Amino acid sequence: IRVLSVNVLSHNGDVEGIKTLIRRSNPDVVVFLEFTNFWSESFREFLVEYPSNYLYPAEDNFGIAVMSKIPFGVVKEKFLVEGGPPTILATLMHESGNIGLIATHPFPPTSEERFKVRNQQLLQLALYARKTMGKVILAGDLNITPYSSLYKQFIKESLLSDPRQKFGLALSWPDQAPKPLQIPIDYILVGDKLEIADFYSDEAPGSDHLAVVADVVVK
Repeated sequence: IRVLSVNVLSHNGDVEGIKTLIRRSNPDVVVFLEFTNFWSESFREFLVEYPSNYLYPAEDNFGIAVMSKIPFGVVKEKFLVEGGPPTILATLMHESGNIGLIATHPFPPTSEERFKVRNQQLLQLALYARKTMGKVILAGDLNITPYSSLYKQFIKESLLSDPRQKFGLALSWPDQAPKPLQIPIDYILVGDKLEIADFYSDEAPGSDHLAVVADVVVK
């Protein structure tokens, strides 16, 4: 299962560049962050190729969407924390059995309140991922680096695996900064009944983020 997670940047106008990214990576599942009504209209052509889709556009940088070639079972948006941004929770009806999908974009810690809400959301994400019994993919911009003690606690509590341990940092933000100033905040994580065979970052034209791509396999 190839998964692409891309923060398109809400005011990005390079639609063709993002479309080229999708065609180049040819994912089975795409997670879009900062997904606005503009992006919803711009991606209509992909809805035939990705018939399972759940779009939750918003104009506040926290719209989110999932498009999938793999059929959905249950799919919904959920606000895991009061006052926080939406998360999409879906079930992929894969040939190997159902696989949970979590698409999420917690707040950046730009204020004390947003710091608290982000941390609470990470805790709720960890609890939800742990309940899936290992067949789950989490993708999104977590607005936290893997160096953080809170992130390490999140990984421990969620029982998720981070492919950066095997494939390198895949720096993702800010795209225009020199490499020494970039940090990895975009993730694709999996439960212990799945593994990642490849993981890398890729250019997302017009965005301030690089996209991340993972090839997920069932153990």
